[in-house]
Amino acid sequence: MTAQGLASLFGEPCSEEGFGSIYSRAFTGFLKGPDVNGTARLLSCHTSDAMETVVLEIDVVLPQHPIADIRSKEVVACRFRTIRDERPEVLALRADFPRLPHQNLQPANSPRSLCLSPTSWDESKHLWSPSAFLEHIRSWLARAASGTLHLRGQPREPLLASPQGYLILPSNATFEEVDKLFVSGDFDSSPMMMWGTRTRPDEQPGKGKFKVIRLEMPPREHGLIETLPDTLADLEILCQSAGYGLTNELAKKVKELAPAGNVARSDFSFQILLALHLPVTGKEHPEITTSEEWVFMIGEALALGEALGVIVSSSGLVGPAIIPQPPSRKRIEDIQVLTIAPFRRLNEQRALASNGLTVRYPSVAVIGVGSLGSKCLEILARQGISKATLIDADRFFPHNTARHVLFGDAVGYKKADALSHLLGMRHDPGADPDDSGFKFITEKFGPNPSEELNSAVNRAGYVLDFSASVAVARELAARDDVSRCFSAFINPGADTLFVHREDARRAVRLDWLEAITLRAIVEDPRLGHAYSRNGSEIWYGGPCREVSTVLPNQNVSIFAAAAAGLFTNHHPSPEAGCSALHLCPETMGLTSVPIHVTTPETVEINGWKVRFDAKLVDSMQAMRLVGLPNETGGVLFGVLDRERKTCSVVMASPSPPDSRSWPDAYIRGSSGLKQQVDHVGELTAGQLQYVGEWHSHPPGHSNRPSQLDREALEILRQIMAREALPAIAFIIGEQNKPHVSVGW
Repeated sequence: MTAQGLASLFGEPCSEEGFGSIYSRAFTGFLKGPDVNGTARLLSCHTSDAMETVVLEIDVVLPQHPIADIRSKEVVACRFRTIRDERPEVLALRADFPRLPHQNLQPANSPRSLCLSPTSWDESKHLWSPSAFLEHIRSWLARAASGTLHLRGQPREPLLASPQGYLILPSNATFEEVDKLFVSGDFDSSPMMMWGTRTRPDEQPGKGKFKVIRLEMPPREHGLIETLPDTLADLEILCQSAGYGLTNELAKKVKELAPAGNVARSDFSFQILLALHLPVTGKEHPEITTSEEWVFMIGEALALGEALGVIVSSSGLVGPAIIPQPPSRKRIEDIQVLTIAPFRRLNEQRALASNGLTVRYPSVAVIGVGSLGSKCLEILARQGISKATLIDADRFFPHNTARHVLFGDAVGYKKADALSHLLGMRHDPGADPDDSGFKFITEKFGPNPSEELNSAVNRAGYVLDFSASVAVARELAARDDVSRCFSAFINPGADTLFVHREDARRAVRLDWLEAITLRAIVEDPRLGHAYSRNGSEIWYGGPCREVSTVLPNQNVSIFAAAAAGLFTNHHPSPEAGCSALHLCPETMGLTSVPIHVTTPETVEINGWKVRFDAKLVDSMQAMRLVGLPNETGGVLFGVLDRERKTCSVVMASPSPPDSRSWPDAYIRGSSGLKQQVDHVGELTAGQLQYVGEWHSHPPGHSNRPSQLDREALEILRQIMAREALPAIAFIIGEQNKPHVSVGW
């Protein structure tokens, strides 16, 4: 390019001392210094009112067989703005520099502008340096020459960039049905916004009426990002580059919109949207085909029809041209075109991808959509859960607004109803609510459920229990026909989240996970506070039962995110899980306390199911070995469920110090025992309680009860019967499996 040409583009020549921008001064200084290592040469400097330009020649490392027409020496201009703080622009000055991907939009007949980085200038300028800037330019040119500028798997740049408006489509709308949608738009917004729905939108002031024409183009090769078409004539030229005659096809479609006879001009008053489907093949990888969908607003139907020669108007009436005329070139050039980019609303696949997830969520039945349940479900819905049945009979009251995802407009409605509508419409407000994947049942879960509720918990891939209800968890555990369960609840002190997950075979169920959690609370000092009621209560109504726990919304939000994360990470695993997450009030960080999961063994005696695990057996066996050659024993702690006649035994105490023992007999003492039982009950809010006795048999004897053992069990049965409780006795001997007796 001549000196005169450079001056016309970039301003009068100057010396680098005349530069005011810190970037242009630093870059020219670097080019004149020793660190450039001969890879570039400063040719000239230019200045204008708002721009400082450095012209240089760059050495390019070329492959043996270049893919693109990149030369070993390329002249580029680096432009630095002096008024606005913007990224320096790099222009390739060779007149025949090739059209390539990753070039910025430029006016016609302007030098090619290289797109060096997808990162905004505000976020990257602190990393800018003259040496890195030069290396970015050389790297761009080298990768362009080798055909690696656009990597395999990298999303292609759109053929048309910087749209002037957006069309929001239903999440599952296909291109084939876009012309069947109802479209409304807001002309006053910038950029222009339009919405496509399957149902006719309400008429609103300021909203325009549109009809969509859909056309399918043949595949074209991906190349430089095109400039936006300003007129219908520009758009026709763009289509001609793919061998497609736009005006002829468009005329056929507009003619189909024409009324059969003459109608009033007002009845033919609507805007035309042209939807084009553009299949794109790659230059570097022609076997890879992608597609783009673009929409163009091409003005009023009447003006378009008259320009295409298929519509005529006269005396306020509009009708089809009896003899279609050739398109008017002048009128086509006068029709302004706005480029509209279509966006589909969030669906399951896009939600998963946006969150970096690859495994689909199962369908879920959610029991309890209060503060924790609603927040957790909202997170999961944003991450890709698309099918959920919400089960809750409670109504939404004003005090619930303090920590629920619903707001004041939901007060008085059933929580499950309002939340299911919110989640379904959040993804796709234009969809039919009856087609939403979020259903609701306003019924309390318990024995004898309705057929609808029964079906929901049977057919779901998972049942999520956020009810914080012992009764609900035990009912789920007792039923063989419900799906695998996941439970999360916050402790009374509002500083610990407990999460229980059944295994895929449901050999480990919620009631057993409850029991081993209570054992961990007793045995692990980190959890000793968990069931103490540190928080206060608040009354939200008149009756004494209208009370709610004071629970900070910030805590609930953190716990909801943790519960959603644990479900997301572990729902594909067939293993059971049990953990506690403690919240530090100073740092608001979570500390995980794992709870070892064991598989229980169940024996059924006298109508009662008694569960225990290897950890309990090992503890009794260890105490037996310490007591040898004499017998030893103590008391048993467990979780009783009278309604379902089950007892989960998880702890055995050591022998009280005032006990008496012989090689063939044992009499348990009572010293300190009441304090121990009370302490266990206090730590677990009475959930873990005294359920019976255990003792050992010495070597050479079976673990079956003797006559004396049977008499002792009968005495215990009579005592426990006063409280309508069973009498449970374990005998541990040389056999590792204890003998279990139930007096009832």
